[in-house]
Amino acid sequence: MPGNLHQGHRGRMREKFNLYGRDVFHSHELLEMLLFHAVAQRNTNPIAKELILRFGSLNGVLSASKEELMSVSGVGPKIADMLIDIGRIDINSLISEHHNSEYKFDDYNILGDFFVSYFEGCLEYKVVMMMLNSKLEYIELAEMYNGDYGMSGVRAEGFLDAAVSARASVVAIAHNHPYGPPFPTPSDIASGNMLYDAFSGVGITVLEDYVVSGKEFVGYMKNLSAAFSHSLYLEKFILSKRGESYEK
Repeated sequence: MPGNLHQGHRGRMREKFNLYGRDVFHSHELLEMLLFHAVAQRNTNPIAKELILRFGSLNGVLSASKEELMSVSGVGPKIADMLIDIGRIDINSLISEHHNSEYKFDDYNILGDFFVSYFEGCLEYKVVMMMLNSKLEYIELAEMYNGDYGMSGVRAEGFLDAAVSARASVVAIAHNHPYGPPFPTPSDIASGNMLYDAFSGVGITVLEDYVVSGKEFVGYMKNLSAAFSHSLYLEKFILSKRGESYEK
């Protein structure tokens, strides 16, 4: 029943997109979903990967000519015309409209599930950081490092620059163990503690540091209460400057 399998996969991807927005998807997955509209039954993942490989990025695909697109295996006139039409639209604005920028990540499991979705199918070691405002609302997600989190190559500067640039008050860090259990190694913990100390020095709270493997996750910072305190303090401070009082 290949059709049913593809239908289930498409439904899961759409549900994931509606819940989390574009940031949990790689470029080829976003393109794969666009191709759902032109390809009824076939698996669109191989076509999407081939297009990204050929043109380098999603924008590269959407900027290609009809002849260039049709030179890729599996791309016929219907797919090429659709991609050209989409390319005439501001695709980044179109996709970002579906992402709720005020989505709160104030729960350990909600945040862990987000990172499970982000790393789904990823067989490379990656480190990512989610940046949140003082109300623990989503600002931005950044891929910080390709490689094992516990390796000596992890440096605080890039993390700090990204968080300060995004004006984040709180950050959450996650890395994956694609070939092992979701438990932090001693070197993982050392990297996490190093970043925690660096962020503390600039007044940014590390909400949590997650290890993800498959559908499992473990957070080992246990710092949610500190993030709430930080958020509450800032809210009270802002209200006091306005001459208003805080009421829960």
